[in-house]
Amino acid sequence: TSSYKQKMQGLSKKFSMIMPGQELLKLIESKLPNLKVLDCTHTGEHGEAIAAFEKKSIPGSIFLELKSLQNEFGCEFPNKFPSKVHFVERMRRLGIKKTDKVVCYAQKSQFGALRAAFIFKAFNHPDVWVLDGNLEHWEKQGYPVISVEEYAKEEGYDYEVNKDFFIEIDEIKKNITDKSEMQFVESRDVEGYNKDPPEGRKLNALPTHKFVSSEYHLGEGKCLKETQEIIKNYESNGVDLKKPITVSCLTGVMASTNFLLLKELGANVRIFDNSFKQWSADPSTIELEKYHIQLSLQITLRT
Repeated sequence: TSSYKQKMQGLSKKFSMIMPGQELLKLIESKLPNLKVLDCTHTGEHGEAIAAFEKKSIPGSIFLELKSLQNEFGCEFPNKFPSKVHFVERMRRLGIKKTDKVVCYAQKSQFGALRAAFIFKAFNHPDVWVLDGNLEHWEKQGYPVISVEEYAKEEGYDYEVNKDFFIEIDEIKKNITDKSEMQFVESRDVEGYNKDPPEGRKLNALPTHKFVSSEYHLGEGKCLKETQEIIKNYESNGVDLKKPITVSCLTGVMASTNFLLLKELGANVRIFDNSFKQWSADPSTIELEKYHIQLSLQITLRT
């Protein structure tokens, strides 16, 4: 009909929700305080999306993991529309308010950006846009990109890894074969520690280890026990706080507790961060189990 034709003729060349790259660049350069630029790449389509974002992104942008926004725990539908509570919690975590100007983009496919824009609009966000073209298109136009490494140069973000916190597998092997005074403290919970070793192994932890579960240090309400009680946990399990210590567990999580406590007690401690997962994946470590058997025999003879 004529009214329909008039309506079609009145439409702009691009949909109103589309923001040209040049306009977004102006907003970024103006340092608009309520601007939120979101990389909404669908991680289901691009498994390396987060790593790619760390290497290259639009300056000042935030990675919105669309999968975490959409998924509710235990839901059988992987892209289910989020509940209000779930959505608000995610927005609070990212610092995105209804008063912000939100611009969505994606690294390759634009479907993640458009899905994110849909979700924002469905929750009645009044100022949501989709960048005209993906990140590749933005870069081809000569617009700036930045890496996380460049953010690390900014004041307040100059984090550096303290390498003295860590010990690598080759040094551990050498300490065991040289029968050095290094002590190995296994930190897993009792249940995890008592599981059967992987196939082909006799041990479920590093050879010559002493078992001091990080759980031993927690009391009622999961509060840390008093300092003297924690010292007793170590000493009663054969750990000499004056000698070097390496802490490990299955993957590094529980070992972190023992590391922090031992460090505060003044011990010379390091963490084997990939722990038994890395150790058991290395076939050359199987033959080192004999050193644990020898130690066990020595302890038996002494007692």
